[in-house]
Amino acid sequence: MLNYKGIDMEKLTDISNRIRDRIKDLSGMTIISVAIFGSSARNEEYTGSDIDLLVVADGIPNDVVQRVSDIVRIKRTFDLRIPLDVLLVSKDECQSNFRNHNPLYLDIAIDGKIVYDTGFLETLMRETREYISSSGIRHSDGSWSFPVEDRTVTYLSKVSNKEWALSWLADGKRDLLAAEHLLSVSLYEKSVYHCQQAVEKAIKAVLAAWGEFKRSHFVAETLRMECENRQLGEWKENLLKVADIGDSTESQVSMSRYPRLVDDMIWRPHERYDGDIAKEYIGKAEFVIRICDQFVG
Repeated sequence: MLNYKGIDMEKLTDISNRIRDRIKDLSGMTIISVAIFGSSARNEEYTGSDIDLLVVADGIPNDVVQRVSDIVRIKRTFDLRIPLDVLLVSKDECQSNFRNHNPLYLDIAIDGKIVYDTGFLETLMRETREYISSSGIRHSDGSWSFPVEDRTVTYLSKVSNKEWALSWLADGKRDLLAAEHLLSVSLYEKSVYHCQQAVEKAIKAVLAAWGEFKRSHFVAETLRMECENRQLGEWKENLLKVADIGDSTESQVSMSRYPRLVDDMIWRPHERYDGDIAKEYIGKAEFVIRICDQFVG
């Protein structure tokens, strides 16, 4: 029997019962396992927050993009009367993510709360917790630290730290391209947001090269602390500059995206950002991408 901590047991029981009652109504797919993960499972939820739900199923499309209609159907069928963010995966995908030690699935193994299972998910979660205990992987404050020699290619599973780093970096470069295009069509606040994303992902690439994975948009301070604790030689100065830029862009996660109230008036991002601001952020993102690319490469 799993030891559930965090989420209120009465709430967990209610969700479990609702899901069990409605699974039979999901024709065309076979539900294998359902688990709550994320802030709700860690008892960090706040009023209005959604619940992250891992759903393992047979009979779903191979193409992840083509699963949207199934995800909508799951939400409507379960009818939990709370916002749901559904991660729908096949058995093979679920097994691969656990056994390749995807940090999200490590979180699920530690914090996840099973609400329906055929035994498949409980076995994977138990195996993963045992691996974490025996492998030297450290978990603290929303982050995972793998035992990696400094910037040495290390296979954390079938996937190496360098592959993770290059993937983060490649996605950050795409955000920079998006920022440049959005500037060209005068969508300045959107350009700034993608600059923030480019910087965040480039920093995560550096952290991944060190075997560090953090579940947050706010990673600049983590990079700064790593720089202070590592022997980086000539890299230290530029990586600290990257951390400084990260600090200056992190507020754009929300500021550039959402209206807010300021002085009894609605503050609209598209009215407050201009081409000069967007160009400034593109310059910051270009520097960060260049330094992190050189470091990771």
